[in-house]
Amino acid sequence: MISVGAYDSRLNALADFSGRGGERITYFKPDLVAPGVGITAPVPGGEYATVTGTSFATPFVTGAAALLMEWGIVRGNDPFLWGEKVKAYLRRGAQPLPGIVKYPDPAVGYGALCVRDSLPFD
Repeated sequence: MISVGAYDSRLNALADFSGRGGERITYFKPDLVAPGVGITAPVPGGEYATVTGTSFATPFVTGAAALLMEWGIVRGNDPFLWGEKVKAYLRRGAQPLPGIVKYPDPAVGYGALCVRDSLPFD
C-alpha cells in the first residue's frame, strides 16, 4: 500500500486539506504527495471540470506505479518489480517541497511525486 497526500503543483506547496501522519506512529505517512489541487478531470456528460482532493492525487501515483511496472516487468528491466520495491522507487524519486528541510516529513512523506527520478537508472 502506498499512502498519498496532495499538494498544489502550481504553488509547489502542501494542500491544506491533505491528511498528515502522526508523531505516535513508527513510520511516516503519507509516503509521498502528488498534484491534488485544480486538477482537470472528466465529469458525467462528456464534460470536464476542475476538481480538488487527495482522491485526485492518488491516480497520479497509481499511473506512476503502472509506468514503473511496465518498465520493469513488461520491458524486462526488473522482472521482480513488485509492491514494496515500487514504493521504494517512488519514495526515492520524490522531490523536496520548499520550506521542508527534513525527510521523511509527517505532512509530505518523502516529497512530491517525480516519475523521471523514480526510474532506477544508474
